[in-house]
Amino acid sequence: MGLTQQQKQTYRSFWEKLADRADVRGGHPFSVSPKGRYYTGENVGIRKVDLNHVILKDRARGHLYIHNGGDDARERNKAIFGRLWDTRREIEADFGGELDWVTPETRGRDNAYGVQYWIVERGGLDHKDSWRELQRTMIEKMMRFEKALRPHIEKLRVSQS
Repeated sequence: MGLTQQQKQTYRSFWEKLADRADVRGGHPFSVSPKGRYYTGENVGIRKVDLNHVILKDRARGHLYIHNGGDDARERNKAIFGRLWDTRREIEADFGGELDWVTPETRGRDNAYGVQYWIVERGGLDHKDSWRELQRTMIEKMMRFEKALRPHIEKLRVSQS
């Protein structure tokens, strides 16, 4: 079942406000999809590796989503993830906390891998009265996340070119 026009508009409104606040704070740039969906983000310069904000009814998260498709997708995704996994202690220290390291086995489906953090203490899409504080937290955490990942992503870019 698809989203209603009202639900799409609520997502768009949330992302537009987040984008405006991120611009002011110098946060990670991203585009707001006119489709009105539960996530938004940008590619990090490696094919099918994206840095995303995600909003759910009662919480939010940020994640690096590794989702190549095709016959050798699982192996390509696993290789990218493995390079990051090998430096996870450094990434988590730079981020300032533990991260969830997601594999197809922990997801229970598809060939995607990822690294993510959750924001549960600020509510979610259904808590419109707390959007401002939630968005501030999302921006701050994404800035730390992107900064922690940046040197490792740069190494991956160089190795893949």
